[in-house]
Amino acid sequence: SVGGCGGALQTHALTSAAVTSAAALSTNRHAREFTAMINVLIADSHPVERRTLLTMVERLVERLGDECVVAFGDNAITTFRKAKRLQPDLILLCAPLPFATGVQTVAALREHIPNAKLAILLDDKDSVDPDRYSNAGADVVLLKCDNTVEIEASLQTLLRSDRQRR
Repeated sequence: SVGGCGGALQTHALTSAAVTSAAALSTNRHAREFTAMINVLIADSHPVERRTLLTMVERLVERLGDECVVAFGDNAITTFRKAKRLQPDLILLCAPLPFATGVQTVAALREHIPNAKLAILLDDKDSVDPDRYSNAGADVVLLKCDNTVEIEASLQTLLRSDRQRR
């Protein structure tokens, strides 16, 4: 099962094979001409679960052959600030976060970052009606207890639909 995504504000730049620095990515013009740069924001209050999601994103990037910058938020306020600055293509939000309900966070992100693909990860289906997240603007609502392969497939579908839009 998938873990959550909280913790300190860290940014990782990922390539399909390895973790590299954002500076190295910006100087490699040739590589950027042939691969897409995907910005991802992982938001969760649990550091161990955040690392699990980072590992999942690394696998997705490797499969897609793209480059990726990943940033983290550990509460609703930090997540919103990071999202406004990064303008992510994909937001993985483990709801709820401290300082706001999950639905409030989704609505605010959707209003201010309308083009981002927004994937919500919930602890369990009985805690909140998943339709509330969809109605607030989530593209997909997933359960942390779902099979990791299914979660990765849903995220890959979101990323591919974003690529086709560009």
